[in-house]
Amino acid sequence: MCYQPSKRDQWEEGHGGTIVQVYDYKTERYIAPKRLESPIKMERWTYNLGSNMFIRYLTFQNGELIKIETGEKGSD
Repeated sequence: MCYQPSKRDQWEEGHGGTIVQVYDYKTERYIAPKRLESPIKMERWTYNLGSNMFIRYLTFQNGELIKIETGEKGSD
């Protein structure tokens, strides 16, 4: 069963022409700086499934899931 996130945050990082230090979440390392052609679209989904479960945070970068984190116990 798929649940809808309790909360969704969206933001953009950088803008065209900006040089950024890139963090590769798959290898957990920084890679060479690169020039952005367009802003990086970020999104964070929060799942609060109740007081018997831990809150989950899913982070997306340009639509790709890059990180899953576990937070504190949820609430009803």
